[in-house]
Amino acid sequence: MAWRRSRGYEPAALSNVYTGHHARAIKIAQAVVDKVGDPGGMRALGFCVSIEHAEFMAARFNQYGIPSAAISTRSTRDERLAALRDLRRGSLKAVFAVDLLNEGVDVPEIDTVLFLRPTESPTVFLQQLGRGLRLADNKACLTVLDFIGNQNAAFRFDLRYRALTGISRRELERKLLRRGHEADEIASALIRLAELGYMDDAAFASGLVRRRSSTRGPVALSAELAGKGIERSLAEAALALFAPEAQLEAATRIAERLYAAGPPLGYREALDRIGSKLMRRGYSAGIVRQACRAVLSQGTPDPAA
Repeated sequence: MAWRRSRGYEPAALSNVYTGHHARAIKIAQAVVDKVGDPGGMRALGFCVSIEHAEFMAARFNQYGIPSAAISTRSTRDERLAALRDLRRGSLKAVFAVDLLNEGVDVPEIDTVLFLRPTESPTVFLQQLGRGLRLADNKACLTVLDFIGNQNAAFRFDLRYRALTGISRRELERKLLRRGHEADEIASALIRLAELGYMDDAAFASGLVRRRSSTRGPVALSAELAGKGIERSLAEAALALFAPEAQLEAATRIAERLYAAGPPLGYREALDRIGSKLMRRGYSAGIVRQACRAVLSQGTPDPAA
């Protein structure tokens, strides 16, 4: 199937592949039985690529002896509520959904999550995973089964798994300590996360700089990285990627917006009103002066010239 960067697979084509592969659906059902152990006691939620895919998976699971239902925008509100009620009560063992349950639905009893559709979005991934992370009585753990293989070399699995933390190593350590975990347990967990590639402070630092460099200068970014516990050498390496030319471009865009929102200003006034705001955003005095001159260069005299 065709793959498009930032769009992934075409949903219709993907749905055709999934709904035309009966053997794959049965193997998924078999895998659920193998991993869960007692599917009669599970409450599973499966995320599908289309309405047809959800209905297909529900039909195959029912065929395999696992009571299931599909819910989607094609279902009525009463049908959706009834399916979730039956899932809570245990008369249904699995519900297959299309986008409806990414967020905003509270079913704490869900103890099994099935990823049946690819997504590169860390937000969607966390929303789907989060449907099973609520605590409930008699729920010992959450079983997560990911049936999306590495079907395309461009598929960014690392973004999904990095989204599991989304914070620096030091931040995660602090959070775990506050929750009462032992220091040696935390150290072991962090080492394992790093070994698996899910805890990378260098990548975290460079990603933060990349995301926030349109609105923050290097001084502010450096302070933010320090506050998140990033080592100085890693922070400096990440900030080195924010070249002076890029800093000036970002500062100039901010200055242009600020200038357009107020009355006409001379150079000294621009330094006072706009420059002070750029300084608070972490830009150096040299970058601030250049940005103000750039904004005023369209016909406004620069006394310092």
